[in-house]
Amino acid sequence: MAQDTVISNQFPCFDFPTLGDSLNSANNIGWLSYAPGEGDDGYIWSAYDAVNHVRNSAMWQQHVVPWEQFVTDAKSGNLPAVSWVVTSGATSEHPPASSCLGENTTVTQLNALMQGPDWPTTVFFLTWDDFGCLYDHVSPPMIDQYGLGPRVPMIIISPYAKSGHTYHTRYSF
Repeated sequence: MAQDTVISNQFPCFDFPTLGDSLNSANNIGWLSYAPGEGDDGYIWSAYDAVNHVRNSAMWQQHVVPWEQFVTDAKSGNLPAVSWVVTSGATSEHPPASSCLGENTTVTQLNALMQGPDWPTTVFFLTWDDFGCLYDHVSPPMIDQYGLGPRVPMIIISPYAKSGHTYHTRYSF
């Protein structure tokens, strides 16, 4: 006889150490999460919203800012040592959003960064949260019974990056 199960949302649902915590512990290295605000399209991808000790403390006000602020901070040289950027749903390239609008948003962010004073010491890792619903002709490697899942592109943009070089090392989020 099956028992009835009650399912409820628990918010925020996580409370584990984050990369932001590691940066705070390492001589207080500055960091910001540029992300959509509560109620905004794309807010569901604001990862720190799901971490209890960030969402329900002063860390939320200190380290989570509107995603649109990235361009201003990049142009003016006010970026922290580490930044994460999550755009709105409409500019995310996440289906059914426009890939063109998302690409143009990324180019605007990169142009601001490259034209700002921080560019000579910057590395920009551009990645997506999934494979973009596009066909991939390569089957995922089977490392265990579950495999790795679809490949996710990542582009490294930096004055340090080797021009035209492709790395074939397997990485993971």
